Amino acid sequence: MAQEKPTKIFISYRREDTRLEADNIFLRLQKAFGAEAVFKDDGVINPGDQWEDKILNHLENAVVVLALIGNNFLCKRDGRLRLEEEGDWVRRELEYGLQSEGITVIPLLVDREQLPAAEALENAPVIQKLLMERQAYGTIRAESMERDLYKLIHKDLPALGVLPLKPADTNLRAVNRKVVKETAALNFWQRLFFSFLSKAKKQGLAFEALQLFDNNEISHFCDTLSGYLTLYYKDSNGRLLDFSRSFYSILNQKRGSGRFYLLLGETGSGKSTALAHLFTLFTVGRSNYKAVFAQFHKDLRPIYDLEDKENTILLLDGIDEAGEALRNPKGFFSTVENAAKDFAKVVISCRTQFFENQAAERKETDTEPRNFYNKAYLEFLSPDTVKAYVSKAFPITRENKKYRLALSIADHSGGHFTRPLLLPYINEMVEHSGRFLFFDGNRSGREVAITSYEIYDVVIHNWIAREKSRIKREQAKKNASGEGYGQALWETSLSIAQFLYGKEQKEGAQYILFVDLKWLPQRLN
Repeated sequence: MAQEKPTKIFISYRREDTRLEADNIFLRLQKAFGAEAVFKDDGVINPGDQWEDKILNHLENAVVVLALIGNNFLCKRDGRLRLEEEGDWVRRELEYGLQSEGITVIPLLVDREQLPAAEALENAPVIQKLLMERQAYGTIRAESMERDLYKLIHKDLPALGVLPLKPADTNLRAVNRKVVKETAALNFWQRLFFSFLSKAKKQGLAFEALQLFDNNEISHFCDTLSGYLTLYYKDSNGRLLDFSRSFYSILNQKRGSGRFYLLLGETGSGKSTALAHLFTLFTVGRSNYKAVFAQFHKDLRPIYDLEDKENTILLLDGIDEAGEALRNPKGFFSTVENAAKDFAKVVISCRTQFFENQAAERKETDTEPRNFYNKAYLEFLSPDTVKAYVSKAFPITRENKKYRLALSIADHSGGHFTRPLLLPYINEMVEHSGRFLFFDGNRSGREVAITSYEIYDVVIHNWIAREKSRIKREQAKKNASGEGYGQALWETSLSIAQFLYGKEQKEGAQYILFVDLKWLPQRLN
């Protein structure tokens, strides 16, 4: 029996046209089909390899050639189309694929709607035939690439005999108290006396049972929930209500409470924490429904395919952070609504600033039948809550200068510390108060004396210090050094921020491709 050919997918692209997109597609296809099944020149060829021989060898073994066609596909050199040059490698790759019986060539449109006009390639008849006779797969866009490639990965390529890897042995499921007790690594007595386990232990078990987050993410959620502050929201009638208690009561009703909910709040108002806390209420208490908590930066398709939808509540966090939502908000909302319409209840969180104004906020779903959104506006923390938190962090004594300093920082920050995202950093603000250029802890009044820049500078440096310590611990286990990591992380973060700012100014885009991270810091520095 002949040995199975390792290379199945050959990515043909022009660097001046679709280099970044090719990198991204390459990584996604490797994840789906395995590293050896996908070939792209600078992803597989190693230093010292015979470049031409390597490309031809992989091309001969390929089952499929993906021809990436972007807006610069018909680029010229010295006034002549590159594809008209006999030595042009893109031309050679495509001609070989088109003239081989065992290879299927699939054109992929990258950020364009149609194939180039075939008339432009009279001097390259084989490529001209490709444009005239082949049906393009469709349009691949950077911000929606995962969804755009779904059909190719799960239908078109398998139809040609290129099968994706078997999914990892994970069991994504909706969770309730019973599921947590059955799936958790608990002994007989822990299951019997489950109610007596610590709140933190039960919360961690709930996230583990969901099978959606890794250990680092679960630790982050548990750490955040350990200092959970009561969050309040305004309902459509302007009433101020305890979010977790009120929403749990509303959603746990079997009838008459509506299906779709929109949780709105400004940046840092605690939307993610609110939904994570709500998830734990459904999963460690005795409730009428199972629950799923997920974030839009993950692939939600497996969630939409869950069974027992009529007894499951979806808590979907951060729709404004999905790349496609930035490009086509109405279309993305419609996609989510139709995918989730059969679930018992659906709560979607979103930044208030995502909508131009209140009139532009999503009012009803694009489903049949339509459902009106029940809206809730998450409030910032009250001054009393901030004061109570500071009192807990710095016990009140006559000699406790840190308590008075912390209150003064909160008062002179323009309301920044009414945001649940920032208040836990009050200890670090006290420690680094000497950095605040215009702040005087002895001054009375509430005029702003600490700038946003100074606050986030402390937050970012605290994050870098934490990551530096983590890397040092991990490297120590390998007898390696983690020196220089903190400075490298700072410089890389600065480069990315500058790149995003420039990209937004030029293109209105607020996202960055993951593959850009490989080369961006070096390019900008």
